[in-house]
Amino acid sequence: MQSNEHIFPISGIRFIPNDLPRRRLLIGPKTNVSNNIDMTIFFYNAKIINYGLCIVIYFNFAEEIFLFMTYEQILADIKKRKFYPIYFLMGEEPFFIDNISDELENTILDEAERSFNQVIVYGSDVDVKDIVSQARAFPMMGEYLVVIVKEAQNVKEIENIADYLDKIPPTTILVINYKYKKLDKRRAFAKYIDKKGVLFESKKLYENNIPD
Repeated sequence: MQSNEHIFPISGIRFIPNDLPRRRLLIGPKTNVSNNIDMTIFFYNAKIINYGLCIVIYFNFAEEIFLFMTYEQILADIKKRKFYPIYFLMGEEPFFIDNISDELENTILDEAERSFNQVIVYGSDVDVKDIVSQARAFPMMGEYLVVIVKEAQNVKEIENIADYLDKIPPTTILVINYKYKKLDKRRAFAKYIDKKGVLFESKKLYENNIPD
């Protein structure tokens, strides 16, 4: 195998090349592709060849691969109590965003804890500093502090939260509902969330694919 050929399983891939001018990514027949994996690839001047059993992608050194968790995967993790420090729920369809946010709101903490370890704010009432201030607090006699930002599309310059994320304690779970809009995935904020948490894009839902 040549040094510029790389084979990865699709599930869990996070590959940011930085040492060769051009590389090749081979997605082969043993990758066990799951229907629950929603793979979005951002390329510049990419060449994609489908050979049937495998797909070969040639791409430049500055390109990245993002994996988005699906709605089903996120709900399954919540049910298993596998939580992430930040959830950024964005996109045109509010149905999935609301459902995921409600599941987190009702699952992470029990009813007694919610009164003092769960904060819900609305984008029209807060700015980035307000959100960060809430998120930097510590839970009272509990494992988690949950901060949910609803209607976050109304928060001005929300991407500036990226400057503070490393200062938020690991006991905080930050849920941001960013309806009808999407982040620029090339920006540092989106890359941070993709690395540390859940970046979910809720695509438009039509009548013929409404979940039961």
